[in-house]
Amino acid sequence: MKIYLYLICLMGIAQFVAADVQTLHFSNGDRLSGQILERSATHVTIVTSFGQQLQVPSELLETQGDKSKEIEVTSEEIVAASKAKQRSWDAHVELNSTFSRGNTDSSLLNIQADYRLERNRHRYDVDFSSLREEKDGNSVKEQDRLILGYNYLYSDRWFFALNSTIEQ
Repeated sequence: MKIYLYLICLMGIAQFVAADVQTLHFSNGDRLSGQILERSATHVTIVTSFGQQLQVPSELLETQGDKSKEIEVTSEEIVAASKAKQRSWDAHVELNSTFSRGNTDSSLLNIQADYRLERNRHRYDVDFSSLREEKDGNSVKEQDRLILGYNYLYSDRWFFALNSTIEQ
């Protein structure tokens, strides 16, 4: 019973500690955690967890999210601008393999890959999977699958889809 009470107290304290910690993301991928004291147009002042106070120039930091900003144009009218999407495609590849030797020699090879491309209102999806399994030199399983998909986004909430699957 005491261990449960200890864990509950520890989780409660961890939430308060995590609430005070903020993270700066640098444009080179580095991160710096601490408590932000001051923000200005030119720099950010942060106190790190080991007590060091640093002033970081704003041009070294990376902006997070799709925040809209107002910019002033020379004709004295205010225009709203938003950050453009950086990537319109995404790819992912996984390779898994298992080999075992002993009373039963077996091998397993699994490859999975997917790709997504978005252009304007068109979205293309490709998903590939291949599985090979052998036991004692005999092929037990050979399975291949290819899924192709196309989506046409004709409004923000609605789309038309075509999908096909080929399996062996």
